[in-house]
Amino acid sequence: MRTSIGALAVVGVLGSTCLAASSVASGSHESHCNPTGSKVVARDKVIRIFSLPGEEGERILGCVEPSGRAQQISPIPAGKFRAQLVRPIVVNREWVAAAQLTQTGRDTHGLAVVSRDLRTRQAKKCDVGAGLSPSQAGKVVRVVLTGNGSVAWAGRGRIGLATKSAPVPQIVACDHDGQRILDSGDGLELTTLSLDGSTVSWLNSGIKHSATLR
Repeated sequence: MRTSIGALAVVGVLGSTCLAASSVASGSHESHCNPTGSKVVARDKVIRIFSLPGEEGERILGCVEPSGRAQQISPIPAGKFRAQLVRPIVVNREWVAAAQLTQTGRDTHGLAVVSRDLRTRQAKKCDVGAGLSPSQAGKVVRVVLTGNGSVAWAGRGRIGLATKSAPVPQIVACDHDGQRILDSGDGLELTTLSLDGSTVSWLNSGIKHSATLR
C-alpha cells in the first residue's frame, strides 16, 4: 500500500456524504492529472492526488492516470455547510481515503474516515465521532486502506461510547463485515497501525495484535 506525502496527524467527519467529488469543469486548466501550480500529496500506479490553492483555501483533487479527468474531493458541499479532508491522505489502486471534518450544524462537528473509488465514485464512510467542536469529535492519527476500499483507523474516537463521553484511544475497522472496534485503551500505540495485504496490525502495551480486513 502507498501512503501520503505528509504528516501523520489527521482529522475527519461524521454524517456527510463519503468523499463525494465534483468533476472539474471541462476545458479548465485543472482538467488533467498535472495542472499548473499543483502539488502532489499522494499517488499510486493509477491515481494521483494533488492540491491547488483556492480563494477559500486549499483544494484537494484526484485523478485517474494517465488520461482521467480531475475530480475535486475537498472541500465539498455538505448541506448548508461543507466537508474538508485533512491529511494524511492514503491511496491504494483506484481508492483514496482520508479523515474528513464536517460541520453538521451551527455548533456541531462530525468526524469520519472516508474512502472513494475514483473510477466508479463508489464511496464508504467509517465513523469516528461527533461533538460541539472538532476536538470533541475526536482525532485520527493513522489510516490504512485496502485495494477494495476497506479502512482501519487509529486515533481518539467515540465509537460505542455515551454521547457526552470524551474520545478515547481506539482502533476501528470498516469493511464488508461492517464497523467494529478492534482494540481500545490507553496502552494503544496508535502510530504503529500498519497494513500488509489484508492484515492490519498494531501494538498495545508492546504486544502485537492483528486482524483481517475483508
